[in-house]
Amino acid sequence: MKQHFIRLGLALGLASLGPAGPALALDVAGVHFDDQIVVAGKPLRLNGAGVGYRFLFKVYAVGLYLPERRFSAQEVMGNDEPRRMVITALRELSSSDFNDAVMNHFGPRGEDPDARAAQKVLHLGRIITSQAPVLKKGDSLTLDWQPGQGMSMSYNQNVTPLPGHDVGFYNTLLAIWLGDKASDPTLRSHLLGRPSASRASVD
Repeated sequence: MKQHFIRLGLALGLASLGPAGPALALDVAGVHFDDQIVVAGKPLRLNGAGVGYRFLFKVYAVGLYLPERRFSAQEVMGNDEPRRMVITALRELSSSDFNDAVMNHFGPRGEDPDARAAQKVLHLGRIITSQAPVLKKGDSLTLDWQPGQGMSMSYNQNVTPLPGHDVGFYNTLLAIWLGDKASDPTLRSHLLGRPSASRASVD
């Protein structure tokens, strides 16, 4: 009888984890990322988080939230599910520097974007610059994709809808961190929640 209750307890414990496995919360360079959040009424869980560097300096902490754990860029970008990227500044950073880093991905490091994608990237850059000329330490930019509603950006929780920016454009931005030509392969691994990144604290 005792063994029966032990087996029952184990079964209930495993069932409570759900099909996607245990939740993951991370502290990244002093920035805490909750294991689960809610976006437009949809529960999302932390897929992974890490630090973005410029030269040898820690510049920002970034976390990726998805409905279920994904371990490859193809899984993340191959569907139309909701998602969130949270970027928190670890040092003062001008928005023009941030925009330049984004645009550089489409030049020397990545494929040349078509005219429409380039205009959208520049438009997003202008919005960021208008709302946050300087990102101070602790400031956060959030990029959301919500099926049926579209893309939105928030700066320190002030939300700005981005009409006309489809999931393909959102994935174009994600490719900066997750694509084959990602600017930082280590950060890419962390965001994809691979075993080397699944620990209580990163950097």
